[in-house]
Amino acid sequence: MSYSVHTLNIENHSHIIGRQDGVTGDSIKANDEIVFCAACQSVFLKDSWSYMNNEHCEQSETLDFVPSPIPKLVIRKGDKSNDKLIYEVKDEFRYEVHRVLDILLELKAKYLSISLSLLLIALLWYFVPKEYGIFGQDGALILIFSSVILFLGYIFRNSSENNRTIKEFSELKILETGIIINDKFYYYNQIETIRSNKKKNTHELIIKLKDRRKIIKNLPVRNYERTKPFYIALAWAAQFIELNFYTDNQREHGLLKSIEQNYAGKIWVADNL
Repeated sequence: MSYSVHTLNIENHSHIIGRQDGVTGDSIKANDEIVFCAACQSVFLKDSWSYMNNEHCEQSETLDFVPSPIPKLVIRKGDKSNDKLIYEVKDEFRYEVHRVLDILLELKAKYLSISLSLLLIALLWYFVPKEYGIFGQDGALILIFSSVILFLGYIFRNSSENNRTIKEFSELKILETGIIINDKFYYYNQIETIRSNKKKNTHELIIKLKDRRKIIKNLPVRNYERTKPFYIALAWAAQFIELNFYTDNQREHGLLKSIEQNYAGKIWVADNL
């Protein structure tokens, strides 16, 4: 079975050199041939990967690139609107509700003017004396007026469609300098610890602030592939604060243990699966 092997050099891979092989515990050196598990990004010497029958985290995929180092950031005060967004957890339920309401409003804009104009035609037609006939003066005025209503309705509909936007709802945003939760921004230097506690049917994020306040946020429960980017993004904050993780998912636990071993900062992963 084929897999990607990388040869390290000091110029480009100093952030990898010095890490430990996941099997032997040997220190990774320049010119070593190494393999990265695609699931958890743990690093292995080529021989160790072969020893494991080319599998880790219950899969055999490997990275075809060497992961980049995590940038070292300095917390800055300033306009957080210019912060780089690292990761966002969206409230998909509220998004879908808003999307359905938006469609209903679109239908209203599309058909309301037409319905009103037809109703107006019917009412005016009812009150026009029969002797004028459909080709009389009043009949012509009705047709002209109705055409104007229909035209304005068409313009209004197109204007509504062009200006329509779908609002994005966020549960959580991880930024370079802090976190936005419940639409409120917290700098990393205001936070003491963040604990991610994920079980089969719940995913709870507990943020303990330095002023002893505690924020508890229930996040949507997602599968491994969709939770993995959240864990990696949250590891960004380990440069500034302590992170605690718990999960009862074996694959996620393997990823978190790799993050604990290989990322800079205070990261602790519970072992009681």
